[in-house]
Amino acid sequence: NVCAMQWRACVERSAEAFAGMAADKWVAVNYEQFVRDPSGQLAALCRFLGLSLDQAVIESVVSNVTARSIGKGRHELGVDDANRVEALVATAKSALVSLTGCQKV
Repeated sequence: NVCAMQWRACVERSAEAFAGMAADKWVAVNYEQFVRDPSGQLAALCRFLGLSLDQAVIESVVSNVTARSIGKGRHELGVDDANRVEALVATAKSALVSLTGCQKV
């Protein structure tokens, strides 16, 4: 519960800060999207940063990134604990959805 509350506080404060910044000054990275398409997501981040990297370099950098851990923590918690954590972080997740437009956070 403590970790969930710390995560919520960090996310809520970050969302407040990003909301006050110009959209071209920051980018949101969705974990699930990144691990499902690491080379595509890293290429998009590079474009945002104005970096030009060869696709082979990008592929090499993300070669060990996999989606295997998606949902692992929730599964290890069990249903009751996962539901408690979900309730604790719900407001922060809503703030992220509002800010980024990402439906799954």
